[in-house]
Formats: sequence, C-alpha cells, structure tokens
Amino acid sequence: MNIDLGKVMSGTAKAAVIHKFRLYLEYAMLALILGLAGFAFYGYMKGKVLNETVTKLEADVANSNARVQEVEEANRQQVQAIKTIQNLTETQTALVSGLSEDLQKIAVRDKTPSLRLSALEKSNAALTQYLDALIPTPVGCMLDNSCEPASTNGSAGAKPTQGAPAKVPASGGGARK
Repeated sequence: MNIDLGKVMSGTAKAAVIHKFRLYLEYAMLALILGLAGFAFYGYMKGKVLNETVTKLEADVANSNARVQEVEEANRQQVQAIKTIQNLTETQTALVSGLSEDLQKIAVRDKTPSLRLSALEKSNAALTQYLDALIPTPVGCMLDNSCEPASTNGSAGAKPTQGAPAKVPASGGGARK
C-alpha cells in the first residue's frame, strides 16, 4: 500500500509538517554546531594545558640534564682523585718497602760493629781496660752539651760549667755503653 501524502494532506497541513520538519532540522543543526563548538573549546583548553605541561616538562628535562652534567663532572673528578690516590698509595707502598729494607740493612750494619766490639772486648784485656777508663771532663762536657759557650774574644769554650763532672755515660764510667 502506497500512500501519497500530497493526496491525503491538504496544502496547509503539508506546509505545517514541512515547517516542523525544517524546525527540527534547524534545532538539530544548531545542537550539532554547539556541540562542535564545545568540543573545539574543550580541545583548545586541553591543548593549552598540554602545552603548559610540555613546557614545564621541557624545563624539567633541561634542569635534569644540567644536573646530570654536574654529577658526571663530579664523578670524573672523583675518578681522577681515586686514580691519584691509588698512584700515591703505590708510590707510598714502594717507599715504605724500600725504607723497611734500608732499616733492616742499617740494623744489620749497626749490630755488626757492636758484636765485633763485644768479641774484641772479651778477647783483649787492654781494650777492656781502655773502655772502662773515665772520660776526661772537657771531653765529657762536650759530649753531653754541658760546657760553657765559647766566648767572643776567641778563647776556647770547652770548660765544664761550675766544675760539674762529665755526665756522658749513664752506666758508670768509661767510653763503653
């Protein structure tokens, strides 16, 4: 069944339906335009917020990069300082080792004359008597720094102060310690 609206409706009714249809169509178009305007405004505001966020993040990245460069430079300096300290430690170790060896050699060298002198003293009575003899007072005061200082007129200053006896050997008497 095919109905023709032109035959069913009169001209005024037809115009009223077309007019209402057109009104509804205009309202729909107006709603669509307002919706698109709202969406555009939302997009603009969202873009503005995103641009501000991007600007802030770019500034943060720039600050972070500067800080990273500072930290990298500090690390390079620390690595250089550590290398320097390691080199100094190696040098110090070598010097201490050499010093230890030298001290051992000196100890052996110092012990050898003492052992020879002890052996000679035990085997030679004349040497024992010489080593047990008292040191003369002028020599003793020079050895323990108890002499008067030399005068400016050129006279010798190797005189004991106030007639003090020579104090050099604390063990008793002679040149032997």
